Amino acid sequence: RTSTINVISDNTPPEITLKSPVGGATYYAGTLMPVNFETSDNIDISPKSVAYLTNLKTGATVNITVGQQIDPVNFESGAWKLIVTAADWLGNTSSKTTLSFMIVQDTIAPCSFINIGTPAYTASGNTYISTTTLLQIISIDTGSAPSGVSSIGYNVDGGTWEIRTSGGVNITLSSAGRHEIEYFGTDFA
Repeated sequence: RTSTINVISDNTPPEITLKSPVGGATYYAGTLMPVNFETSDNIDISPKSVAYLTNLKTGATVNITVGQQIDPVNFESGAWKLIVTAADWLGNTSSKTTLSFMIVQDTIAPCSFINIGTPAYTASGNTYISTTTLLQIISIDTGSAPSGVSSIGYNVDGGTWEIRTSGGVNITLSSAGRHEIEYFGTDFA
């Protein structure tokens, strides 16, 4: 008597779709970076995966999992890559790597100041200006890894805060008398 058995040979590795972190993007300390990828296989409904981030300068690696929310403050500034490896039941494997992305440790707020135009006169700790004197609020992001100024905010005499997201801020004061100007800069981090 002859027996027959049917077998299926599978040498197709799992497929990996990388979603986040995104190659070419910049992630700042204090802003969560999601880890998101998908694995699929023609036979195995749940291929096993291993994922890690690699610092391109030092070679340091950090194991991560899909769905994890990472605060870049825990990582060294510089270029990184996400690498995911997947294996199915039969040991077919595949690996995928993102393009490099940047992690920036900008933990220093921008330095802000007011540049007082002319006419202006300073005496006894007071600065006197006219209603045509231009006051320019400037913010500069400094530090070893600045992310750049995203906005400048100000108010005059405790009034409504004005927020500008592009360019500097130029104002004049139309009424005579003592005025108090509050101002700040915010960076992208």
